[in-house]
Parts: sequence; structure tokens; C-alpha cells
Amino acid sequence: MAQAIFSCKALIWSVPVFAALSERFPLLERNMIRILGQRLQVLERRFQEISSVRAAPWLVRELVRLLQRGRRAYDALEINLSREE
Repeated sequence: MAQAIFSCKALIWSVPVFAALSERFPLLERNMIRILGQRLQVLERRFQEISSVRAAPWLVRELVRLLQRGRRAYDALEINLSREE
């Protein structure tokens, strides 16, 4: 279940509407496939790391990944984590 942290709007298309749009605009479908493929590659890499790398090197890689998306807050680096993370 997805939960928004801030107020937002979601655009939702029914399956038939999305299928018709994909057929009419092939770039929409190609972009969706590209984005989903990239996300799948990231997940595969992370699962592979979790299952085959010892805890210390894995933890270091995860901290570096989190630091890359953090932001400076005074003299520290702020990293926001989801419940799952």
C-alpha cells in the first residue's frame, strides 16, 4: 500500500484507456518499459548484494547510496528514510 507523505494528486487511467493511449503514442509505452527496466535492474543489483555480500561491505554501500540522496542541514547531512528502509 502506498502512502503519501505530503498532499499530492494522482493521475489514474483505467487499463483500456492506458492501452489505447499506448497504442496511439508508442513513445509512452517505450518510456514506461525503459523506466520499469531501470528500476528492475536496481532491484536485482540490491537483491544480489544482500544475498551474496557480507554485512559490513553491504552496509557501507547502502550508506553511500543513502548519502548520495541526502541533503546538507547545517553542519550535518540529513537522510530521510522510509519505514521499509
